[in-house]
Amino acid sequence: MLGEAHYGLPEVFGAAEGRLVANPGCYPTAAVLALAPVVKRVGGGISSIVVNALSGVSGAGARPSVKTHFVSVNESANAYGAPLHRHTPEIETVLRRVGESPAVTFVPHLIPISRGELETIVIDLDDVPEAQEVLGWYAEDYEGWAFVEARVEYPHISHVANTNRCRLSAAVDGRAGKLLLFSALDNLLKGASGAAVQNMNLALGYAEDLGLEHLK
Repeated sequence: MLGEAHYGLPEVFGAAEGRLVANPGCYPTAAVLALAPVVKRVGGGISSIVVNALSGVSGAGARPSVKTHFVSVNESANAYGAPLHRHTPEIETVLRRVGESPAVTFVPHLIPISRGELETIVIDLDDVPEAQEVLGWYAEDYEGWAFVEARVEYPHISHVANTNRCRLSAAVDGRAGKLLLFSALDNLLKGASGAAVQNMNLALGYAEDLGLEHLK
């Protein structure tokens, strides 16, 4: 069954052709959409990838717990799931389908908002491309896809909350020689149910945005 399943990130792997689609996790969706165009082009020169993620409380699941109680979350923020969050192997495995990629350090953080996710990704590589070049890679790879966009402006969670969009950006820390990538999405839509509808549409031969037009 695992071998039959198509990984449901169509902007990277195309539409599903079989009967089984594996919907990605919200964190891997944001990370892979930001990283795939870079890994595809310069993967062999990457020595480290660090993903720092901020997520709203809904990302911690629907079951009530002490850590998601209002008095625990309000006016606070905390890292969790480190050093090996369950989404880390998914991110690594998927990136290695695209190109050569090292182990990924992934640290998610819970922040006091209901929904939305922002990832800041720090890449150490031999030859750091210009930020504008990376934005060009995004434009090239995601041209024609309805729900991924790249801009010079760094994304805010408020830009994508309650939408099925993933918004990307890039910058270069010339002093430290690092490439910085930014990725924001709604963990309940592009990171979950919206992606499921998008995958269903494509698998059945419909337009990817059918029923999602109001969430662009």
